Amino acid sequence: MGLCLPCLGGQSDDYDQPSPETKRRQQAAAAEQRQKATEGRGLKDPENVKRKQQKREEAERKANSQPQGEGGLKTDRQTDRQTDRQTDRQTDRQTDRQTDRQTDRQTDRQTDRQTDRQTDRQTDRQTDRQTDSFIYV
Repeated sequence: MGLCLPCLGGQSDDYDQPSPETKRRQQAAAAEQRQKATEGRGLKDPENVKRKQQKREEAERKANSQPQGEGGLKTDRQTDRQTDRQTDRQTDRQTDRQTDRQTDRQTDRQTDRQTDRQTDRQTDRQTDRQTDSFIYV
């Protein structure tokens, strides 16, 4: 019973174990594959996501590497343009509001005048009728 026969694979000479270095390489490759599989889970194109992240990081590095005040003329111009646009929009809104208020006041005045004239005419007519009726009686 405790015999190992060579035909059943009991001898260790026939079975070659990989060296520890090759084992490490295989394990590292398998770990990289598992990591790629988990990173790409749920994404259509995980490589595209990686490229975008790299571009963002490069842009941040460039922005951080430029000294303040030097070499940043393009960004300074862009921010100046943005602030100019914002102030232009604000002033446009203010002038629009002012003109709207002025036109509202003018139309209110005109309608008030017209109604005053109409009521004055009506009262004048009524008083004329009353005085005419007193004269003819």
